[in-house]
Amino acid sequence: MSQPSEVEFRSALLSQALRRHVVLILLTGFLFAALGVLAGYLWPAKQTSTAVVLVNPLTGNPFTPDGRGADLTNLETEAQLVPTDAVAQLVQQQLGRPVPPAELVRDVDVTTAPNTQVLHIGYTARSATVARDRAQAFATAYLAYRLERARSLVNGEIARLREQQAAVNRNLTQASREMTSNRDGTPERALAVEQVRTLTTENIRLTSEIATRDAIQLDPGQVITPAGLPTPAPLRAAALFGAAGLMLGLAAGVLLAVVRERADDRLRDPEDVEQLGMLLLGEVGATTGPGQQEDATETTEEYRRLRTSVLTVLHSLPAVLAVTTPDDSPKGPVTAAPLAAALARSGIKVVVVDGAGRLGDLVPEGARGIPEVVSARTPARSLLHRRSPELAVLPHGQWTDETAEHLDGGQLRDAVRSLRNEVDVVMIVAPGLHTADGQTLVRVADCAVLESTAERTTRTDLARAAERLARAGGTVLGTVLVRDGRRGRRRRVLRPRARATAQHAVGVPGIAPWYADERRPYPAAPVEPTATGRPEPAAPAEAEPAVEDAGTSP
Repeated sequence: MSQPSEVEFRSALLSQALRRHVVLILLTGFLFAALGVLAGYLWPAKQTSTAVVLVNPLTGNPFTPDGRGADLTNLETEAQLVPTDAVAQLVQQQLGRPVPPAELVRDVDVTTAPNTQVLHIGYTARSATVARDRAQAFATAYLAYRLERARSLVNGEIARLREQQAAVNRNLTQASREMTSNRDGTPERALAVEQVRTLTTENIRLTSEIATRDAIQLDPGQVITPAGLPTPAPLRAAALFGAAGLMLGLAAGVLLAVVRERADDRLRDPEDVEQLGMLLLGEVGATTGPGQQEDATETTEEYRRLRTSVLTVLHSLPAVLAVTTPDDSPKGPVTAAPLAAALARSGIKVVVVDGAGRLGDLVPEGARGIPEVVSARTPARSLLHRRSPELAVLPHGQWTDETAEHLDGGQLRDAVRSLRNEVDVVMIVAPGLHTADGQTLVRVADCAVLESTAERTTRTDLARAAERLARAGGTVLGTVLVRDGRRGRRRRVLRPRARATAQHAVGVPGIAPWYADERRPYPAAPVEPTATGRPEPAAPAEAEPAVEDAGTSP
């Protein structure tokens, strides 16, 4: 299996982080959302208060009674008068506080409604009271400024008319003197009379205009909707802050999940094994012995699939298969006995060499085994303990320091070769590959299966174990992944590609079945292929075993 590319690795890393740490991501998102909601309630949100002002026409601006409808567009000009320093100074006087005009006009906002004479004067502040007081102050100050501006304009016009009237009166007085000083019928008197008549008419007109200006009632407008306390909006602020916190929390959760996934070197599912470029033979549930496999239908099916994968990858039988773990555990693998039982149930002759002491429950207490074999005192064949016609166990025995020293000798290898000639599979249950005994036992085998435990075995341990086997000239058949016993969810099992599975079955041409050799100690029924292609044992045949039952001295 080829190594995954960098892009595939990153994609797989993100996918695994999202799948495995979904609870962490959701909790982080909810935590940030809760903090956002709390911040939204506690954050002093700005409040806006608005006063509505009706603008009345005044003399001297486009809204005079003589103005035209097109002049209404100049209401924008009136709106620009509100945020000015002149109005801000009047607001400062009303508030009675030394607030700089620039600060006052910074937060005021004026809007106009189309085709109306209405201004909406709004003020925004963190305090609702401040927003209301300043919005109302700007509305009042604007009207006062507008009234003062109009009154100043009217007074200026009256003053101009009075100056004109004074000049007319002076000319009228002069014309009256000339008219008195000249006799009737003279041209000078006629001219003076005409001047007096004209100047008198002009004086009357000016007097009328001055009276009209004095009679003008100045009404700049009125506040039709006073500024009120703005309605608090904690829910809206909390919702905005909460939504932002949720998005930020989810992003932070994904980042934290990726970091944790990158830092966590433990195997969890088949995809982790695939990333190492190793073949996954199967995935099984946690177990402590073969008895559980016979009672659990689901687990039995898992070991049937594992058996099929092992037979598919093996190129020929008989074979010596070591099952070990990629660590320094002296207990050895938990899948060896169930796998041996599954192979035996299919009619394959199996001898299990208990090199880790894992199968003590399957043999009598104190049974002799490997120590006697390596000391060259007893043949291995005479120490076998039968579990079924197809399954026998070479016990672990009582190990001593001398036993460990003799493992490197040739007695164990010769014994295994002898058993290999009599059965189909010799399965060596070896301690962890990082132990000296484990390495010695694995070297005796033709190939090895590495057992990894989810949530405990690391990728580094598995990769180093495979590398160590390769340097020692061994062959890694594949990996078995043992799920955590607390997990009930079934995971995907990666099956090896079929490579002429039929040639690995017992009883096919080219491979001598165990029952064809009279030296085989445990005869059983021949294996007959079924319609499914999987060999099933026929009715057991009567035969006399070559060795005594378990516990009998050779």
